[in-house]
Amino acid sequence: MNTKSLIISLCALFLCVGMTAQPQRKGEWKEKMQQERIAYLTKAVDLTQEEAQNFWPVYNKIEKQREEARKAVFEAFKKLETAAKKGDAGTTVLLDEYLKAKAAADAIDGTATNEFMKVLPAEKVALVFIGEENFRRNQMRQMHHEHRMKQAGDEKHCARDCKHEMKQDNKKHRKTEKTSKAAE
Repeated sequence: MNTKSLIISLCALFLCVGMTAQPQRKGEWKEKMQQERIAYLTKAVDLTQEEAQNFWPVYNKIEKQREEARKAVFEAFKKLETAAKKGDAGTTVLLDEYLKAKAAADAIDGTATNEFMKVLPAEKVALVFIGEENFRRNQMRQMHHEHRMKQAGDEKHCARDCKHEMKQDNKKHRKTEKTSKAAE
């Protein structure tokens, strides 16, 4: 085999490996994010082992419903956006569908509250919602910071600075928890 054939074969091999690795990375990212959320919420809510065993199956069921609702909202939005750009007469119907999809997505939090209350006390249910919001904000802040640092060309310090900001937010959250528990 001559060197030209070897180089072409190696390039094809790396291209195939790269193509199959890409979806795996996306799946890995989603799995990693899920694990981080579980760890964050478990700590924020201070679940006992028994509470965690009862809570996580309910939470996972609600998360599936939320994901389906988000997809429905996204699909309704895309249809509405396309129709609005074209000036279609059916825009009113699509607007109604979009608003119904958003209302259905919002209603899931009410359902979630009722379901969570079956397995956790009200204080911990409140901490679940607070923890979800704080986790979301931390992730958004981290993504924004990483983007800003990449633009500045300072990727090395990005992860360290993001972790420091998240620690500061977690300290504020714990201080708020202690204050609310002391008030009880």
